[in-house]
Amino acid sequence: MRFFKLILATVLLSFFLSVIGAFMNYTPIFQREPNVYYASILESVLFSIVMITPVLLAVIILSFLIVKILSRFRNLSAFGRITIGFVLAIFMITVTIFMMKKANQTNDLYFIPQGYEGDVFVFYNVDGAPKLESENGYEVHVINEQGYFVTSEPDLDYGTVTDQYFYVDERGSRTPINDQCVKLFGTGGFSMEHGNQEIELKYTGFTLTKNQCGEEFINSEFNVDDSKEQFINDILKHYYKVDRSY
Repeated sequence: MRFFKLILATVLLSFFLSVIGAFMNYTPIFQREPNVYYASILESVLFSIVMITPVLLAVIILSFLIVKILSRFRNLSAFGRITIGFVLAIFMITVTIFMMKKANQTNDLYFIPQGYEGDVFVFYNVDGAPKLESENGYEVHVINEQGYFVTSEPDLDYGTVTDQYFYVDERGSRTPINDQCVKLFGTGGFSMEHGNQEIELKYTGFTLTKNQCGEEFINSEFNVDDSKEQFINDILKHYYKVDRSY
């Protein structure tokens, strides 16, 4: 019975915290900027409940279990058991969230020929292409002179973008590229059947500039050139012996 009371108290606490947070973060209509979406109080409350409740429940349940285990140690007072259980539970949940966050980062390295400017593509799930190599926890993508890279890895990484970009000269020296010189254009796919073989490629990429770096470039409209189709034709011809040039 005590356990269910704790669960109920946790849900109520999550609700009250969500309501307080929603009112604190609410932007009055007269302070709102045009063409910007602002969540209503109800939307903010519901979003906060969804985000907060699982964490609070995890902390309470873990604390309850730890206190139960510590109850075997008679030399610990009830207050000591509860304090230790609560602290350990928060620590465990924090570590878990941190590890999950780290696991949901892209962590890609892009090595780009010195002076290259334009669209850059990485194609995944290419039969016969090399696997990705790693360097200090980052997956390495060595872009060729044409502006693309291929790998047999079945899919790309998803999550918070933590990628790093470098120009590489003929001697192998690396020059960091400012993130504001890189405009991501998301992901896509290509599929076709060739005889009894089904070809399914996945790709991602970005546009790289040398002289237009800044917020205006990053927020400008996407204008991917025709290089993608040429890259795909090259990949099909080299790895699948399919010629679409005619």
